[in-house]
Amino acid sequence: MAPSGLTSATPLKALPKLKRAAGRVAKAVGVLLETSPATDTGELVSVVDAWAAIEKAVPREKLAEALAVIAEVVPDEEGDEDAEWRAALATRYGTVRGFIRLLVDVVDFGTVEAGTPVVKALRQLPHLIHRQKLPAAEVEQDLVTGSWRRLVFAAPGIEPGLADKAAYSFCVLEHLHRALRRRDVYARGGDRWGDPRAKLLAGDRWESAQPTVLTALGLEAEPAAHLAELASALHGAYHQVVAGLPGNTAVSVKDGKLVLDRLGPAAEPKLMPAFRQLANNMLPKVDFPELLLEVAELTGMTAAFTHISGADPSMEEFELSMCALLLSEACNVGLTPVVKPNVPALTRGRLVHGCR
Repeated sequence: MAPSGLTSATPLKALPKLKRAAGRVAKAVGVLLETSPATDTGELVSVVDAWAAIEKAVPREKLAEALAVIAEVVPDEEGDEDAEWRAALATRYGTVRGFIRLLVDVVDFGTVEAGTPVVKALRQLPHLIHRQKLPAAEVEQDLVTGSWRRLVFAAPGIEPGLADKAAYSFCVLEHLHRALRRRDVYARGGDRWGDPRAKLLAGDRWESAQPTVLTALGLEAEPAAHLAELASALHGAYHQVVAGLPGNTAVSVKDGKLVLDRLGPAAEPKLMPAFRQLANNMLPKVDFPELLLEVAELTGMTAAFTHISGADPSMEEFELSMCALLLSEACNVGLTPVVKPNVPALTRGRLVHGCR
């Protein structure tokens, strides 16, 4: 998901240029496909002749411009589906630059082995971004993957051997967010983002509780056999999934990621219409005012209302008046539909007094 504030306006603006560029490339490819690889005498068609045929349809300079437009919009081989919003995110560098050092100085980040590169990069970040130029050799190369590589190392205006500070900062912050969600990185002493292992029993407390816990979970004290069983089950599940992929049209692998087709609505069981009708027939038909009064009686909700002086309401049939007021306000119909001059609890004077 793209960050808050980023929209699809930018790609929509690029669509007319992309459409014209794609049309020119399509013409050139169409000419190339229609050109026979050999003449009637058996001679192979030269590259010069092929270009001559293409340039009759699309001039070479126009074709070069079209390819530049397509290359600008379509991600490269190292790109991914996040490239667009990451590029837009890098333009918001000014909103986070002042908070990076504060984040590092205030929050004491701990980590497990998998999150060590992220915390290392985060702690180095305040020193790196305050330099006038950021050498590419000093960034955490393993974190700069996918579309981040082009944004960090090949951004417009970046000299060879340097890295873009804005893109690299957001690259590190994105990895930090993911590591926090996976609990590979945690905030020491924190509650929601704290160390998930901090509340585990250890030492004498674990020794005394261990027999009871293991018995309740049905586990042995030595985990080797249980872990081997889980590993075997996982291995078998992987092989089962892989074996079923060729015949499963709803599953595909794209850019190393498993892509699943969206599930459509499940078919309604044959007996559902009859069951729905039976349930509807069993429900009593009551007016909303009657339902509100019944709820008030069952829950005693009107007892929660007190006089402005702090005393309990003393008027008779207070529940009826209060429910009428709630009904008029909830349905936004005013007092007229609920006023009944012949019912003391529903007279206009009583209800107006209750509104006050």
